Amino acid sequence: MTQFIKDYGLVLLLIFVGVGGYLVLGEEREDILSSSLDALGRRLIAMVDDTDDRAKTADTFEEFKAKVAANEIAPEQLERIAANVLNLTSSGAKLSPEDADFVLGLTVERGASALPTPDLPTSIENPREMTPFVTEPSFTVHTWSQESSDEMGERLSTMVRFADKVREMSGPTGSDSDMAMSFQYIVDDGLKVVIDTGASHFLELSEIQVLAHEMERDRVVVWESNLRSARRKHVERLRLQSKRLEETRTFSGAISPRNMVKIRTFERLNRLQEGGVVLQVDSSFYRLRMDLIINEALKPIESGLEFIQRDEAKKEMQDEISDERSSS
Repeated sequence: MTQFIKDYGLVLLLIFVGVGGYLVLGEEREDILSSSLDALGRRLIAMVDDTDDRAKTADTFEEFKAKVAANEIAPEQLERIAANVLNLTSSGAKLSPEDADFVLGLTVERGASALPTPDLPTSIENPREMTPFVTEPSFTVHTWSQESSDEMGERLSTMVRFADKVREMSGPTGSDSDMAMSFQYIVDDGLKVVIDTGASHFLELSEIQVLAHEMERDRVVVWESNLRSARRKHVERLRLQSKRLEETRTFSGAISPRNMVKIRTFERLNRLQEGGVVLQVDSSFYRLRMDLIINEALKPIESGLEFIQRDEAKKEMQDEISDERSSS
């Protein structure tokens, strides 16, 4: 009987130890993702200048974290958001709280469209459905396995540490700097960093060598021979588009408030893309949609010019008739 009690007590002890160990391990794994998200949030908040605005962004990020905890954010969505935050950080971007909302995808979930939609019917626009900006509005509960949560947290942690090292060793950067253009965080079967081959020497520096080898071992580094030049061309195109949008705004007195909001939305999207945000929208579709919005905004002005031209032509015709009658 005594032996039975001892054996029974040992079994209970093992059960308690096992359950306790499982709970502790679960908390540790959850903490990996949570701490990585906190690190990402600190970098997003740091890009907002004003203290009060930073408080707003901190609240927004807590809302975002709650969605992650409730499994309302798909793993790939989270990775895309992380990539955008890291790209913006690398370029030294400055954000408003509204910009942060866009980056986190919360604006989309609150009902705003990814891209402004023209009010006027058109037969020109591609009718295919556009992929929304950053993340789709969704109330789906996504299943995260413990392994995927753990792996996500570790990968985010690695990328954040790498991004910090790049910033630390390159000093103050802007979106035009060679360093900013040489690295880009993407999602391609997981969160990865694309590095221009011209910056390969950077990974051999002693300060980053261990981390770089770890990343190459985990196959999260992608080498690209023309990344820097491709990104510069992309930024140049965005700036030309932004110039057109700015010129359109000079007619603010004739543009409806609704269309002015659309113009400013495109300006924000261009600015974020210049800082490194990657939109899940085909570039040609994006340009076409922007052109349609600009044309729609300027249509009242064009109509007014047509009316003036018709009125002037009518007046000229009446003058000619009057002259003919006078001469006869």
